[in-house]
Amino acid sequence: MLPLKLWRPHLFSGLGLCLGTIAPDLEFILLVERDWTFSHTLAAQSYFTVPLVLFLYFVLVRLALPFWLPRLPQGAPCHFDELLALQVPRDLGGWARVGVSGYIGGLTHIVIDGVTHGNHSGWLVPYLPFLRAPIGLAGGWPLHDVLQVVLSIWFAASACGSWRQIAREHLLWRWRGEAPRRVIPVERAWSRSALGWIFACAVVGFVAGPALRGGIGPVAAIDLAAFGAIAFAFYGFLALPAAELLIRVAWRATVVRPA
Repeated sequence: MLPLKLWRPHLFSGLGLCLGTIAPDLEFILLVERDWTFSHTLAAQSYFTVPLVLFLYFVLVRLALPFWLPRLPQGAPCHFDELLALQVPRDLGGWARVGVSGYIGGLTHIVIDGVTHGNHSGWLVPYLPFLRAPIGLAGGWPLHDVLQVVLSIWFAASACGSWRQIAREHLLWRWRGEAPRRVIPVERAWSRSALGWIFACAVVGFVAGPALRGGIGPVAAIDLAAFGAIAFAFYGFLALPAAELLIRVAWRATVVRPA
């Protein structure tokens, strides 16, 4: 989706597009379930994906990134420091751009799922029966599964290439109309402790995912372990900046409290 941002930077929100592409899957990943209930429908892109994208955009930009950027590696290959240029929209038009971008990302997700899944996410497969044809070179996998792997790799490579261009040319800062600023890193020990916390959360989620459901087969257990690791890591990712914010608020309230 980032090529859209490169094509018309003032029409789209890059972060909104990215969040929109993953939002439909967050219904079951963050709940550590194996399947969705409503998030992959056309209507849900309006009442689920868009509100979720707006919420996540605000939480990430206002709360999470200010905490994590000084604790993450700077420069190549990930260029996390370039995300310092992101800011919360200042007007309704800015929020509309984020919402529309999230909607487009969500629509893209369900359209691609329509031809790459064999379950009820693959809503186009019944109308295109050739997608079920086994592919000999892929060990007999049906074409829709092969497409899922191929398209996932292609989109991931495209996203990485687009982000590399955006970061290398400081485009987020240029689109914002400001000179690039540096992220001031925290002490390495604090950075390692924070990253260790995320790793610990992921490990707990990996174990807790299948344990929470119980009585499941090995394939389901692997799915739930992966979803649990992602979900718990994400919750841990938000928990530290939220805790720091609460501590700061409590400290300020104590300092300014009249004697």
